Amino acid sequence: LLFDGNGDYVQAPDSANWDFGTGDFTVEFWYKSTNNTSDPGTFVSQYDGNGFTLRWYLGALIVLNGGSTIATSGSWTPTTGVWYHIAACRSGTSLRLFVDGTQSGSTATSSDNITGSSVPLELGCLPYSGSHVHPLDGRLDDVRIKKGVALYTTDFTAPTAAHPDS
Repeated sequence: LLFDGNGDYVQAPDSANWDFGTGDFTVEFWYKSTNNTSDPGTFVSQYDGNGFTLRWYLGALIVLNGGSTIATSGSWTPTTGVWYHIAACRSGTSLRLFVDGTQSGSTATSSDNITGSSVPLELGCLPYSGSHVHPLDGRLDDVRIKKGVALYTTDFTAPTAAHPDS
């Protein structure tokens, strides 16, 4: 998917699949920056006062829930034109962010109940108050969301092929 930073996005209807509750989850995808001179925006979001957001903001990957930051990667600036594998995984109360299979930032403690949003899941924008804000400038590929499963709890070898269907 190519997002030009001008408000384009892809939606999936609201679903209980996006309500992680206090359980384990994995959100992962490939990202290629087309402009890293400013905040490139939101990767994956199902947020409108509740729910989650995974985005790049002020030079860091962040995961938000209910408007509060629950994990941050520390400093990270993608190189324009390079594909990166990005993953956010919560196992128990340990929330980790990974870039190309290497943990970025420290492990956050999160027992947040990530649930309650009724807006669609969006790739490329953050759905908020009937608007679509923080648009993405770049490409996304092979987005995968796994509820109830933390696929990565330590550094790993990033996948080199599309995710399996099962």
